[in-house]
Amino acid sequence: MEVFSLFIDNLTNLDCAILHPQRGSIGMSWKVGIEFIGGANKDGVVFDFSKAKKTAKKIIDETADHAFIVPKELMNTKGEQLGIFNNSFHYYAPPSAFFLVEQATKNCIASTLETLIFDTCKKIQENGYLHQVNLILTEEIDSNYYYHYTHG
Repeated sequence: MEVFSLFIDNLTNLDCAILHPQRGSIGMSWKVGIEFIGGANKDGVVFDFSKAKKTAKKIIDETADHAFIVPKELMNTKGEQLGIFNNSFHYYAPPSAFFLVEQATKNCIASTLETLIFDTCKKIQENGYLHQVNLILTEEIDSNYYYHYTHG
């Protein structure tokens, strides 16, 4: 089977806070590009462009965008809220304020989002053969020349 690719540049921006192991909570802002890889359907496309774009953006917006991204292992509960408790700070918020990952790194965040997007797209795909989703996170500004801030 021939393999094709659909790439969407500047899909959205991902603004979030991540829990850095040494620095604590830091803000990040990434431009998001996405690539859908697979076989073509009868119309010669890997995935309908409109559906691909809307689905991926919706998942990013509803999960990681404007969230506090933290490793799952650091989370605990307090009533109906999730939170982080360690020697340096305490932070509790509704579950929707967090995006949980294995590690709060760019690669792990991208991988977690790729899985969510791939699984959702496979469910709605019509007569296509989606094999893989790749997310490309690019810092908006060279991190050597700006500070990391977060809000909320």
